[in-house]
Amino acid sequence: MASQVGISEKCPFLPELTGVPAPTVPMEPVVLKRLRSVAPGSPLHLALVEVVRRQYMAAMRAADRVDKQANRAAQPPESGSSS
Repeated sequence: MASQVGISEKCPFLPELTGVPAPTVPMEPVVLKRLRSVAPGSPLHLALVEVVRRQYMAAMRAADRVDKQANRAAQPPESGSSS
């Protein structure tokens, strides 16, 4: 019976689950609530997971863009061409 308790602690779609670490990219409360209430693997669940995935990808692209701009700004300007 102890193994079932461990499994339920790892399932994010369980509504009674508490103590879940904060996600890297915050999810909209409506999406999170629906993810915890729909059946795993259902078409709606897969669509909600896709929404979260796209939000994550957009946030990571934005963070990467900011990082690249900061790196480029920190580099010394190139001197003229060496022909």
